[in-house]
Amino acid sequence: MNLFLMVCDAVVATDDEKIAECCRGFGADVIMTSESCRNGTERCNEALQKLNKKYDIVVNIQGDEPLIEPEIIDGIVKALQAAPDAVFSTAVTSLKPEDGSDPNRVKCVVDNRGYAIYFSRGLIPYNKSGKVNPQFPYLLHLGIQSYDSKFLKIYPELPSTPLQLEEDLEQLKVLENGYKMKLDVKNAFRNGGLDRKINGAAGRFCRQGSAKPCVQTEKGLYGLKQALTSKGELFMGRSVIKVDHDAHGVDTPQDVEKIESFMRERNLS
Repeated sequence: MNLFLMVCDAVVATDDEKIAECCRGFGADVIMTSESCRNGTERCNEALQKLNKKYDIVVNIQGDEPLIEPEIIDGIVKALQAAPDAVFSTAVTSLKPEDGSDPNRVKCVVDNRGYAIYFSRGLIPYNKSGKVNPQFPYLLHLGIQSYDSKFLKIYPELPSTPLQLEEDLEQLKVLENGYKMKLDVKNAFRNGGLDRKINGAAGRFCRQGSAKPCVQTEKGLYGLKQALTSKGELFMGRSVIKVDHDAHGVDTPQDVEKIESFMRERNLS
C-alpha cells in the first residue's frame, strides 16, 4: 500500500551489506552504493545512475527517519514542482527554544517567497540580546529533501564551498553555487517536530504512560504506520496520531495558528 501520493518507486540505497540484507528480508528494493559517497545526496545520485530509469524528481528520505509523515514527503515534491526556478526542496518545522544552541538541530531562514536563504548549526536569526526570542518562529530543518533529477546528476561535480565545509551542511553547497531551494513550510508545521512512539501493531503514535490529556486527530493519510508482522513483512497503512502537546511543548493548535498566520503575512502559505 503506497501512502505517498507523489512517489512511484521506493529504493533503499546503502553501502552496508547488513542493512541491505535486512531490507531485502522484508521485500524492499536495494541498490548497493560505494563507500566513497560523502553525503546522502551523492548516494542518491549513484543509486539513480545504477537504476537506469528516468525520473523527474528524486526524494531523499534518510534511514533514521522511517516514520516521517507521507504528507511531508508529498509536500516537498509539490513544492519543487511549483517552483520551476528551484532545483532542490526540503521541509522545515518549528524549533523548540531549548534546541536553539544544539548544533545537531539545523536551523534555516527563509525569504518572503518561500526560498531558503541560509542553513546553520547555530541559532539564526541571532538577535543582539544574545537570547532566544520566544515570539519569533525559528525554523528547524527536517531530514528530508527532493531534487530535480537533472540537478542531482551534476551535484557531485559542483565544487565544495567555504560555508558548506565550515557548517558541514550539504544544503549550503547548493545555495553557494547559486541554485535556488524551495521550502515546504505549511505541511511541516502541521506534521513535523513531534517525537512519536509506535504502540504495537495498531500503529498508534502516542506518548505512553502520560496522565496529561492528549489531542487525537485522525486523517486518512496523516501519519505512517510501519510495523513488522510475525512473518517479518513490512506493513504500511493508515494510522491514528496521538500527540501530548504539553509534554512536547511544540505544535499546539495555538502554535500552529501563530506560525501559519506569520507565514500567510509573508505569502508562504
